[in-house]
Amino acid sequence: MPVSGSPFRRTLLVALGLSIGTLLLFARSTTFGFLDYDDPRYILENAAIQAGFDRESLAWAFTGHGDIWNPLVRLTHILDLQLFGLQAAGHHLHNILWHAANAALAFLLLRRLTGAFWTSAVCAALFAWHPLRVESVTWISERKDVVSVCFGLLTLLAYTAYAERRAAGARARREYCITLLAFVGALLSKPSMVVLPGVFLLLDCWPLGRWRLSPAAPTGRTSRPETTSRLLLEKVPFAVLAAVLAYVTIHTQTSTGSFVLELPLSARLANALVTLPRYVGMFFWPFNLSTTYSHPGWWPAPVVSAAALAVAGAGAVSWFQRRTMPWIAVGCLWYVGTLLPMIGLVQVGFQSMADRYTYLPLLGWQLALLWSIRALVTDRVPRWLPAAGASLMLLGCAARTWHQQGYWRDPLTLTRHGVAADPNDPVARGFLSYTLASAGQFAEARTEAERTLALAPRNAVALQVLAQLDAMDGHSESALARRRTLVAVEPNNPVHALGLANNLVRLQQFDEADALYRALHDHPTAGGEARLGSALIAGARHDAPAAVEILRAAHAAYPDYVPVLEHLSAHLHLTNRTDEADALFARALARRPRDAELLRAHSALLRAAGRTDEALAALGRAIARRPHDPALREERALLLASSGRTSEAMTALAALMDQFPEYAPAPYHLGALHEQSGAGERAAELYRRAAALSPALVPAQLALARLAEARSDTAETDAIFTRAIAAAPRAAELPRAYAEILARRRQFAAAIPYFRRAIELAPADAATHTGLGFMLLITDQREAALAAWAEALRLQPDFPALRERYEQLRAGR
Repeated sequence: MPVSGSPFRRTLLVALGLSIGTLLLFARSTTFGFLDYDDPRYILENAAIQAGFDRESLAWAFTGHGDIWNPLVRLTHILDLQLFGLQAAGHHLHNILWHAANAALAFLLLRRLTGAFWTSAVCAALFAWHPLRVESVTWISERKDVVSVCFGLLTLLAYTAYAERRAAGARARREYCITLLAFVGALLSKPSMVVLPGVFLLLDCWPLGRWRLSPAAPTGRTSRPETTSRLLLEKVPFAVLAAVLAYVTIHTQTSTGSFVLELPLSARLANALVTLPRYVGMFFWPFNLSTTYSHPGWWPAPVVSAAALAVAGAGAVSWFQRRTMPWIAVGCLWYVGTLLPMIGLVQVGFQSMADRYTYLPLLGWQLALLWSIRALVTDRVPRWLPAAGASLMLLGCAARTWHQQGYWRDPLTLTRHGVAADPNDPVARGFLSYTLASAGQFAEARTEAERTLALAPRNAVALQVLAQLDAMDGHSESALARRRTLVAVEPNNPVHALGLANNLVRLQQFDEADALYRALHDHPTAGGEARLGSALIAGARHDAPAAVEILRAAHAAYPDYVPVLEHLSAHLHLTNRTDEADALFARALARRPRDAELLRAHSALLRAAGRTDEALAALGRAIARRPHDPALREERALLLASSGRTSEAMTALAALMDQFPEYAPAPYHLGALHEQSGAGERAAELYRRAAALSPALVPAQLALARLAEARSDTAETDAIFTRAIAAAPRAAELPRAYAEILARRRQFAAAIPYFRRAIELAPADAATHTGLGFMLLITDQREAALAAWAEALRLQPDFPALRERYEQLRAGR
């Protein structure tokens, strides 16, 4: 035992050291938050993930559609929500633990395959600490990389044990079954693991020596080669599993619209050829790494020619050195083969390449490189020299990796880095504009979106951002034009057609919107939402029977589509068909038993039906599902107040203020209840607290202004509106309310610009146009007053008493 124990302890210590070093290196990532790229879709807003380990979520993990079918990864995300909630640090730590395990497994695999202890250790450390790993480890949604490679390395370790048992002439059924089981785990984590049987064959050539293609080639083992038919036959179960999983993946991705097949095959082949040396270059020079390597469409001929020469050169070296250095061919083929599913022959998304795609492939490249260096280093070279070189290389990689993690701190930092890495990349600029808009930095978002369109006039992200900003600014026609451009740019993307239809609905252009919806009624992913849109149009036209008929057809086509169940239930409640309505909502809740928003909607429906106690109970269940959401507790307090239970409501709001002291709506609503009960001073104190917490909280500012005006403190009123309008410049209620106060003070000319500002922000408000018309009329601007009233009547033909005044004014011109 002393002889064999020492190598075992040494191996264990090195494996443990690699894991701990990896944990420490990536610990920086635990201080980061979630990103707005995939994290909301996969985790934060995914009802099945949020539901925890119940029967339906477990079924969804294995049967639910998505971009990639990876049930084991989905289960790990469910576990995270159970353990850590929405604390991002725990989710990051989970990723890092998988990666730390992979560092140890890579070392154990390479050492067992080749027997080269320190070369294997250096190779594993380089694999784990290289900056190209940051995207796979620090991005929570990319967990499929670290999980699948963990199972992939376990598969290769088990296959190595199987091959060793075969070489020793022993039965190896157990090892074979373990290999098969680990392979299933890899496939259930990421379908690109279908390439592992090909890696088996490479390892059979070298170093396992089971398949000697060249009689003079060294095998690294003394094992006897086996027949080709035997080696291929034992791979058949793996190939069958791989084929099944490949079919499932292609089916789910195509059905969700994830594939982008607009590039011709020649362009995709050229990109694949260029990508092979590009990744190798990034391995040697890992700077300016980005999340957006946008696809150029067509690479210039000189670039493709240079890439072809590089690939041909590597192939020639591999061929001519196949007898003396077979690891070069094995490593290069490992690199190309494992990269093949992600190399872009079937184009997914916008990118030409991605750092995350190198996670497993570059381990093969490292095998070819480091074992060649090991063979070339002669005994005449001092032992300290390669050790020092390896140490410097690993320290450099670790430093770059630590720095690279910093770019993943938050969405804005990441997208700004993408633009800094390549200022002429329209995809990077488009993502930056989207992120800026999401963060509320609208002016900069518009600037970046316009810069994006200057680089790529058909960039869908920039067009979408500008459409949303135009709509927010009240430029409805411009927003509509951009939506039409989006549909023209990506005519097969149902999201853009739905966005255009929704925009048309807001402008009350129902005929065109309904035509767009109906064209999508049978779409496999957008059909439910499209049918729901048609039903909402019928409701807007006050055609309730047609709305119910459309919803029933949608329910028949998509029986488990929750929004349809929800709206059909609401329509049936309106016609007092409460039993059927309740049954439908119960079905929706059964589909999403832990969906707090659905419970909130159910509460609203019950409240509208006068079933207050049941509505309160539904809100109580929603709060239990999402206890850290103050808005749900606020809604419950308001429901108590509206049902006459004022004392309970005030107690609930006071408790809400204690639990969430920074939540501004709580003191505002409590102030309103105090004002109703006659406690004006206490109400004003609470309103001021709410306004201090959130200067953009419009109702609190309006309440303060109302109280000040009631005290005839006009200076205070004016100061409140000045501060409020500056804090919430897009809130039309503020300039409109101030204009009305100025009008009551008989400051008619002063009121006009505030009415105009309110109209800029909310051009479809007939009451504001009417108020402006009165101010213009009083200040002897008759023609302008007529125009304002004409617009008000266009928006609302039955506006009370306005038409008669308008006709009188026209007649008296």
